[in-house]
Amino acid sequence: MNESVLNSNSIYISQLTPSGRGAIATLLITGDGSVEVVESFFHSASGRSVAELPLGRIAFGRWASDDQHVGEELVICRTAEHEIEVHCHGGQAAIEAIRRSLLQAGCIATTWQDLASTQQRESIETEARIALAEAPTERTAAILLDQMHGALREALESVSIDVAAGRIDAARETLMELGARTESGLHLTTPFSVVLAGPPNVGKSSLINA
Repeated sequence: MNESVLNSNSIYISQLTPSGRGAIATLLITGDGSVEVVESFFHSASGRSVAELPLGRIAFGRWASDDQHVGEELVICRTAEHEIEVHCHGGQAAIEAIRRSLLQAGCIATTWQDLASTQQRESIETEARIALAEAPTERTAAILLDQMHGALREALESVSIDVAAGRIDAARETLMELGARTESGLHLTTPFSVVLAGPPNVGKSSLINA
């Protein structure tokens, strides 16, 4: 599903944690009516309704449909007025059971990347957030985190300010500095593909092992 398909009148479900087996999985349910949908499946151990939960408060309970006497134990958290995170067992069976119940209730499955593209106003910060999830090194993550918090946006805005003020040389210098970092920046997020070729028994394997 791409960004153009998303609209404000639907309720979306997206898995925030990586696919595959894990200890904990996090599903995001977002959209007007998300609280009511989750309410129909989540049975709080405290007896409080989902609508009564304060934002940011974790609630423990069970996830079960009407035809289930015992459901999956999990926790939920309302992170915004129309946004709820469900934290469940990371096994695929548990994830699929919850996802299936939500789909049957009318929710639409999408990726967290598509949600991020529609929820964040700035495209630079959105791209940085998406790339951050797949950062191969700590250095790359640190750079992308700065960009997600507006470092690149602020640099570009300073160029606009300099141009408006007639400081063309300063604007040009900033752009040249940013341009000089392009190749290394692309290398951080998309590592180079390297081929080691040569005739047999010349030391290719030994070089790679070293």
